[in-house]
Order: sequence, then C-alpha cells, then structure tokens
Amino acid sequence: MPEESVHVSGTMKIVVAQLGARRHYAIPAMLNSAGSLERLFTDMCANTLSMRIVKTLLPSRWQPAGIRRLLAREVKGVPASMISCFPSFAIRRIISRDRSASVGDLYDTYSRVNREFGRLVCGNEWGNANVVYVFNGAGLEILEQAKQRGMFTVVEQTDAPVPVEEGLLNEERERWPGWEQGGVSKAAWQPMAEREIAEWKIADLILCGSEYVRRGVLDTFPPPGLTEVVPYGISPDLALHGERHRLGNNPELMVLFVGTICLRKGVPYLLEAAKQLKGIAKIRALGPVRVSESARAMLAEHIELVGVVPRSQVRQYYATSDVLVLPSISEGSANVCYEAIASGIPVITTPNAGSVIRDEKDGFILPIRASDAIVDAIVRLAKDRELLNQLGESAYHWANEFTWERYSQRLVGTLRTAFENRASSKAEWPGIEHAGEPRSLEPKK
Repeated sequence: MPEESVHVSGTMKIVVAQLGARRHYAIPAMLNSAGSLERLFTDMCANTLSMRIVKTLLPSRWQPAGIRRLLAREVKGVPASMISCFPSFAIRRIISRDRSASVGDLYDTYSRVNREFGRLVCGNEWGNANVVYVFNGAGLEILEQAKQRGMFTVVEQTDAPVPVEEGLLNEERERWPGWEQGGVSKAAWQPMAEREIAEWKIADLILCGSEYVRRGVLDTFPPPGLTEVVPYGISPDLALHGERHRLGNNPELMVLFVGTICLRKGVPYLLEAAKQLKGIAKIRALGPVRVSESARAMLAEHIELVGVVPRSQVRQYYATSDVLVLPSISEGSANVCYEAIASGIPVITTPNAGSVIRDEKDGFILPIRASDAIVDAIVRLAKDRELLNQLGESAYHWANEFTWERYSQRLVGTLRTAFENRASSKAEWPGIEHAGEPRSLEPKK
C-alpha cells in the first residue's frame, strides 16, 4: 500500500483489523452503523463469496470442526464489499493453534501468526481510512504503517498485559500443582509482552474493557497516548426480554459458573467453596474443561460439569439459576457477568474479572483466592432470599446501562473525542501518562 500522508481531520474513516470473531464482530458493526467504518480485515468470516460457496457445496456432516466454526462466523451489519479476508492464512492459523502442545507453543504460534496477519493487512489497500483500530498483540505492523502515514491509531487491550496475567497464573500453578499441564517460562511469553508494549508506544488511544486492565497497562508501561475504559455491552441474543424470574424458589440455591474450567478462572477456589456448601447450594459449570483428569475428577465430585453448551441454550441456564459465581484470577471484562445481570441474577466475582458489578448492589466483589468469602456470600443469599431478589432486581436494571446501543455510544463517543483532539498537543490531553522505559517484565510477587 502506498505510504502517502493522510490528513486526519473531519469524519473518522476507520480500518478495523481483527483476528477471530471477538464479540461477534461488534466493533466493525457498530462503527459501520455510525458511518465510520472504511474496511474490516479479518482472517475469515462467512460473509465472503468463497465461504458461501463452501457452505453450499460441503454438507455440515462433512465439515471439519475448524471449518464449521469459520462458517458460523457471520459479520452482521457490515456489507461483504467492505470485508477483506485471508482464507489460506485462516486455515494455517487453525492448524498451527491445534498443533500447539503447550502454553509456550501457543505463545510462539500467536506471535508468528499475528505478525503474518499484520503483513497481510499492510499489503492491502486501506481506501480513505484515517484511523486504524487493532487488538493487542495482533496490530504492531499495522500500527507502524499507519503511524508512517500520520493516521490516528487505536489499540483495544482486551486482557490484562501478559506479564500481569502470567505472574498471577504462575502463582496459581505453584498453589495447585497437577491441575494444568506444565507452566510457561518467561522466555516463552516475553516476546508477546514486548510486542504489546511496542503497540502501546505507537497508539494514540488505548481502549480497555475495565479499570483492572487499564491499571495493568499503566503499571507495566505508562504509554504516551490516552488510556480509556470503555465497558462492553450485552449481546442482543442473550438479553432478557420481559419479566425476570423470581430467584430462590428451590431449597438449594442454584449457582452457575460459565467459562473455561481452568486456573485462570479461579476454579480451585470454587471447588473449595463447593465442598462447604452441601445441602445449601447446587453448583453447575458450563464450559470446556482445561484441567488434568485428576483435577476434573475432584471437581466432578462436588460440581455438575455440564460441558460446552450451544450459545442458543445458555439463556435457559441463566433462567434457572439464582446467582453467577466467577472467581477469576485475571480477565479483561468478563462477558458472562454482563449476561448474568441482563438475565436478572446477581454476580459473585472478583476485581480481576473486570466486571461492571457494583458491590452489595448487583452482587458481591470478593478478593481473589478467597474460597471462604465465596461460601459466606452464598450462605448469606441462601438464608436471605429477599436480599437475593433485591440484588437480582438491581442487576437487571443496571444491565440497561450496558445494552449494545449504550456500548456503541460509549465506543464511538470515546473514539470521536480522542480523534477530534488529535490536533491538540498530547501533553494537554487529560489522562496522559509520562512515557518512559517499561517496568520490569518480571511477574509481580
């Protein structure tokens, strides 16, 4: 693509570069609805002609699992003419990921395919774009080219920085030996950590889904650009319509966990709590199991492991539950917390889940690694069904602040404000942090 200078003023025309179907392509759909999307680059989606042909010619029973997942990726709200995909790259990416035997291998795979994705995007025309919007770890090459052209650059930091998350997970592996296969060395994750920092150095605006993520960025490397929190929204297909159900109708409290069953989600602490809640609460866990067979067996003694549930069926589990528990060690901004409050059930979670839950209003915010606190919160709700319903009612109304429409308004409004202030000196922007050398990439003890 030519490297001519771009005049950054007037209307935003945004190129979005997105690997995978994150939040069902909410970002490009919202930007297109606002008249600000110039083009979407992604690895693969079902909107393209080639994928429509594959879907027509290859019956679902003959489709490999990876191809079936790709065919389910439909970008709603964006015309196919505005989407560029890289089919052969998408297939190589799936194969490489599935062949990765360890977390260290995954980091190496992600670093390699993210670089390739960046080069592919840079080799295509960007039309009249004056803004690029990328996601952490997968945007460095795109940001570098955009900066050369004088474009406005945006990074969405979807999770806590790699050193923050890996520091916490390393402690979990030491606390719970045998739960997950091996660990990951600093040598394995450091290239991705350095890649994230390089992206922050270029970005005019870093968007974070929660204050937890924002704090992690500022503690790891104070970036030169703006760092803003924009909470996510509730997918319309999981939003509750009509009356919420009354909670606490069963003798035992119906407790729900939704997510990958792994150390990062704080599952050992849920297990420790479950052991103390016999006859008080019944706990169901939805999601893939990513722990050892011995850990799985321990979990199955006290928690009903439902497994992976189709998205179309998740709502019925919320509708038959009294409370969601998510004792996460580290997240970005957990989607399941938004889904729970939209269903009118309170949430018990941690600050590190990056949720929008208000303590004692929509549920309880507990410290990480606090199984006794989980027990106390559940027992309290089991004994006080009126409090349970008050929290559920409050959560249900609070969810109105996080509809897809509100999410779009916050996102587009934040982008537009930062874009329009581009002409001002960065030193005068509110919230600017001094840029210096990155703090130590050693995980915090």
